[in-house]
Amino acid sequence: MRRKKQIFLSLGIAIVLLAMTWWVNLRRDTEETIQVLAARCDIPAGSCIESEHLTLISIPVSLNRAGYLENQESAVGQWATNFLAEGEFITANRLHNRAGGLSYPDAGPGRRLITLKLEPAAANGFWLTAGNYIDLFLIPHARDQENEMLILEQIRVMAVLDENTGHRLTDTRITTTTGRLICLDLNIEQAGLILGHLGSHDIRIAVVNENPAR
Repeated sequence: MRRKKQIFLSLGIAIVLLAMTWWVNLRRDTEETIQVLAARCDIPAGSCIESEHLTLISIPVSLNRAGYLENQESAVGQWATNFLAEGEFITANRLHNRAGGLSYPDAGPGRRLITLKLEPAAANGFWLTAGNYIDLFLIPHARDQENEMLILEQIRVMAVLDENTGHRLTDTRITTTTGRLICLDLNIEQAGLILGHLGSHDIRIAVVNENPAR
């Protein structure tokens, strides 16, 4: 009699376990899912988020308790406040709408600012101001076939600065101020090219003076 009870008890436990397994699997199969943002790769702190940094992953709705972002538009152009590891789900509190420190005008992915100190004769007599476009010529000190002149076209002047104060100069003050610096809006490749040739090349600029397209 006792053996029969043990058999019935074992069968009952097995049935309960099977029922629970079936219920869990059924819930897993029928639960609604959503797509949330995750880091496609490691993203260092302070990086500007770009679309190639992101991927979408489907998870059950019940797991989105932290409020993971659900579309790329909510993250692209934002800045990572902390390191984001590959595969990590992304929440709004891990991003900021601007980088720390100063906010520069017309910031964008891949943009870099470099400030150069040029003599007036090399900078169109400083007859220029923020918004002008220039062509920048890197002229090697030793002219030969291995050291040719390099030209970077259509570079925007972000600001003309007072060397002593760092303040931006308007077009009405540029010609009356000594010690002027030119801040340029570049991409990463252009910035690297200029910085890599500072010791071996002279820099001259030509202000673009073309009529706007009509």
